[in-house]
Amino acid sequence: MFAPKDKYIVAPKEFELRDFREYPDMFILRPPYQRYPRVWKSKMKEQFLDSLFRGYYIPKIVLREIRLAGDKIKYEVIDGQQRITTILEFFDDNSNLKLPSSLKDLDPELPTKKYKKLSPEKRAWIDKQISLKADIIKNIADKDNLEFLRIASELFFNLQQGEPLTKIESYHSKLGSNVRNFVSLYADDYSFDYDKYEPIEDNKHKHPFFKKILEMENDRMQHLLLLTRFLMVEFADGPTEVGKENFENFFLEKHPLKSKIERIDKEFMNLQEVKDCLSNLNILADIYKNNPMIDEQNGVKYLRKEYFVLSLYLLLRHLKRYYVFEKQQFKMFDEFSCKFYQRLIKKDESDQDIMVFRDNRQQSKENLETRDRIIRKIFFEDNKGMVLKDTKRTFDEFDKIEIYTRDRGICKLCYEQSLKEGLTSEEAEKKAKVSWSDYDADHIKPWISGGKSLPEAGQVLCHHHNRSKGSKK
Repeated sequence: MFAPKDKYIVAPKEFELRDFREYPDMFILRPPYQRYPRVWKSKMKEQFLDSLFRGYYIPKIVLREIRLAGDKIKYEVIDGQQRITTILEFFDDNSNLKLPSSLKDLDPELPTKKYKKLSPEKRAWIDKQISLKADIIKNIADKDNLEFLRIASELFFNLQQGEPLTKIESYHSKLGSNVRNFVSLYADDYSFDYDKYEPIEDNKHKHPFFKKILEMENDRMQHLLLLTRFLMVEFADGPTEVGKENFENFFLEKHPLKSKIERIDKEFMNLQEVKDCLSNLNILADIYKNNPMIDEQNGVKYLRKEYFVLSLYLLLRHLKRYYVFEKQQFKMFDEFSCKFYQRLIKKDESDQDIMVFRDNRQQSKENLETRDRIIRKIFFEDNKGMVLKDTKRTFDEFDKIEIYTRDRGICKLCYEQSLKEGLTSEEAEKKAKVSWSDYDADHIKPWISGGKSLPEAGQVLCHHHNRSKGSKK
């Protein structure tokens, strides 16, 4: 007989309404796999309160029992977040939610009243006679067990009967992915404390590009979606299929989490693609951080269309890789972004490049390549003075021998430092002498700033000074 072993048990429980008022901290309304805490519209709240007060059927809420230190128990809300939120709002004197006028036939005192404005008899009746039924999920209570959390997240995903989840919301709910944790860390408005096992309403790790600069709503995790696409571009090293149908493989199969629930594996963070993504985010933040449009309520107004921002990201990658692109070029990039966006929203049908760009707003590889080609074309039409980097990134063996022989193996910075300390030129040369095994061939003008990988553009440095110089770039 086919009889799979149960992964958990379900125990029925009934909560009086006063349990939610007196012990709100007992309920974890936003578990780590939950989407943003959205509440019903006023009409839906009133309909729920009407059904609650009349004793009509209300579906059970689903809670997962969580055991904390010292045998402390909390209840993680798998399903029923908006029902509990509405109850808490009714008890809150500072909220605008009042009992609906539809309850007039039940008792004339009820309509338009807040809890504390009701008579003591009515409050006692609410506290003791009105309850909410629940199914408690037991036997998966260990908060640090990734498999238990995965089960709870699957239950949450399967129980969504109201507003459907977007693709990014659905993959956010499925824990155990390095990509999921990475985009949540840097692009989510909220965070979660796994030690205390409670939500944090402000994510201090959210990247400044998403927190202050991007002019795009995040109510359906649009920031997480965009960062996911940035990462997909990095791993593909250019335009690729970044449609939502491509997320599952990228999220769950290519980069599964190996370590603890809340962390990102070190191996993942050390991948060059991940480092490049963060580096490009930092550059974007630097480019736009002083834009006068930015204030407490607003970001940069022309960074609001996702397909345009993604194209800017691709342009930045290209410039950074092949051209001298430093702080003096940042203002130029910002000004170009603004001018391009103005052309984009003007909808001039005679502007063929922009019309083709607009017609390729989808997220297929072909769409990204088309937009990338057009935005580069327009950028270089306006900015013909960009300086190409030397395609030869490092000095070859011949160059290194030439530089070492020419400079007699003397570290330039050691020599200058020794002279400052009062040594004679002969003493300084002796102290600054570097053996072949301890020598680095260094660009006098940094390669990233247009320095050439030629013997005449190089100098001898010891390992120490070369590393120190590199850290200051």
